[in-house]
Amino acid sequence: MTQQMALPLRVNDGARFDNFYLGPNTAVVKAFEQMFMGTVNLPLNPVLLFGHTGTGKSHLLYAIVNHLSQFDQTSQPGLRSSYLALSDASISPDMLEVLEVDQIILLDDVHVWAGDIAREQALFGLYERVKQAQGMWVASSHASADESGFILPDLVSRLSSGLQFQLRALSEIERMEALKLRAEVRGFKLADEPVRYLVKHFSRDMHSLFQLLETMDAKTLQAGRKITVPFLKEILSQ
Repeated sequence: MTQQMALPLRVNDGARFDNFYLGPNTAVVKAFEQMFMGTVNLPLNPVLLFGHTGTGKSHLLYAIVNHLSQFDQTSQPGLRSSYLALSDASISPDMLEVLEVDQIILLDDVHVWAGDIAREQALFGLYERVKQAQGMWVASSHASADESGFILPDLVSRLSSGLQFQLRALSEIERMEALKLRAEVRGFKLADEPVRYLVKHFSRDMHSLFQLLETMDAKTLQAGRKITVPFLKEILSQ
């Protein structure tokens, strides 16, 4: 399977290491930068990135894909990557069978397949093929390897054998700063008052807050107005 076939359209091509709000996760992001920003020589240790929903796991996986896509694959073939989100219902165990394994395989939300023995066996088989081909395995989950709900002991053992990094949730002030950073990336500034209103009245899940920010951006462009608390209330009541 080629990289283009494996990559779903929902990969965020704007996700980079330098637009990830660090907060309490500075050490994790810096570790990823060290692994992938310089010269990448496979094989590297397998990686499991875990944390609650909205802590930025997908962002970091997207950042890896986007960074590697900048390289000339003919001169640096070891920098190819394939990304699959296992939370996508269209992804089947058969698709794992045809992945090229001498590259960097990125699997988002592996915990979604936990408890299904056929899917777990497919994950185990892929892990073994990647290892044998001297590729690299990078996966994300909502919890550590032994707490993700997997029932296949060999799979838990393999996932536990590599590097495990935990992304921690942001505090209220950190969520405000993350929203401001995301707004700047999108080309506009957010004042403290509307940011504070969003953080206090809506989900602590940063993914949901970022989606809300996109809606706000589109609405303000249409209306030609600045983002204020009254305008936010108007938008959100629609």
